Order: sequence, then structure tokens, then C-alpha cells
Amino acid sequence: QQQQAIAAYQKAIQTAFKEVSDALVGLRETGEAETAQSARREAARKALDIAQKRYAAGSIAYLDLLDTQRSANDAEVAWLSTRQNQLAASVDLFKVLGGGWKENPKH
Repeated sequence: QQQQAIAAYQKAIQTAFKEVSDALVGLRETGEAETAQSARREAARKALDIAQKRYAAGSIAYLDLLDTQRSANDAEVAWLSTRQNQLAASVDLFKVLGGGWKENPKH
């Protein structure tokens, strides 16, 4: 029984380390993706600003402005998605480290 208890304890420890390692990898990867999407979003915002100025000056058509705006919106949505993934990865790490909150708190 003692050997079984030791084996179960060792397995639980190995599982815990693997879960923490996986959560840390997920957090790092989502952080890198968020950084890349943030740069894309910033570039799209700058392009939109330039397109708005060019449209105001009459050098591009309204359709070109709308296309640039669509690209900026797509970049924003992509960034929001990666930000959501980053926050979810943070929560996952917090959970595997022991949590610290109650699932259904009574108000």
C-alpha cells in the first residue's frame, strides 16, 4: 500500500509539473501571437490614418478608404481574439497553480 501511495504521489507530481509546463508554454505562445497582432493592428491604424488624410485631400477614392478601414477592422478583431486567448492562457496557468477563487461565490 505504501508503494502504491508513493507511486500515486509521484504520478500526481509529474502530472502537476506537466500541466504547469503546458500552461507556461501556452502563455508564452499566446503572448508572442498577441505581440505580432498588436504590431499588425498598429500598422493598420496608421494606414487608415494616412488613407483618411489622402481621401480628405481628394487623392484616393472612397472605396479605397473603405477597403483600408476594413483591413484595420480585421486587424482589430484579430488582435482582440489573440488578446482573449492570452487572457484565457493566464487563467489556465492560474488554475493549474492552484486557483485561489471559488467557482460560484455566494453574494
